[in-house]
Amino acid sequence: MSEQTPVPANGGSPRRRLLRIGGIVLLLVVAGVAVALAASGGGRAGTAGGSAAPAGSTATAGAGDAAAPGSSASTGPGGIHINNKDVASAGTTALALPDIRPAPASARSAAETTLTADDAHYRQELATGEGLLGRAGFAAWAAGALQDSRNQGDFARAGADFTATDRPPALNTWHADSDTAAAAVQQFAKDGEGHGSTVATRTDAADAVAYLADADQVAAQVGSGK
Repeated sequence: MSEQTPVPANGGSPRRRLLRIGGIVLLLVVAGVAVALAASGGGRAGTAGGSAAPAGSTATAGAGDAAAPGSSASTGPGGIHINNKDVASAGTTALALPDIRPAPASARSAAETTLTADDAHYRQELATGEGLLGRAGFAAWAAGALQDSRNQGDFARAGADFTATDRPPALNTWHADSDTAAAAVQQFAKDGEGHGSTVATRTDAADAVAYLADADQVAAQVGSGK
């Protein structure tokens, strides 16, 4: 009769006991990992929920923030209430226009008479010079024309008829036209001395006539108080 190997009293071989212990350790490790993952996921969810809350809290405005009728409003950084109508009008300054009143009719009429007489003077002076071109009397005429500054005195005389508040702006325009016309007459005197009618003298005469015509029109504006 053969001998039988006795079964250990603890219910298994050493190898089986090691396998059982390893399985228990593995289960404990898996359970620990699961608990750690659950804790990490819950923390992230709580953070997201906490950061979303302020966005909803700023969307509601109080009853006292309502915009006034006829105006628009918006909410600036930090929940500050902004009235767009007030912003649009900020920095606007009313312009104070000077008090301009027309000059008396007598003053305007007197100035217009002075200015148109001056235009007629230079127109006649030019006509005289054109008639003397190539003749002995042209040199004497040219000398007088080159010294003629009547338009300056007439400008000052016409300006004296007005005050600082009723002086017509057209008066300065007349002065500019008159200066150009007088300069053209003097250029005619220079170009015509010792010569007859030339392209230069005809150009000078045409310029003088054109600017004197403009000056006449501006003189009428002075008479109207413009």
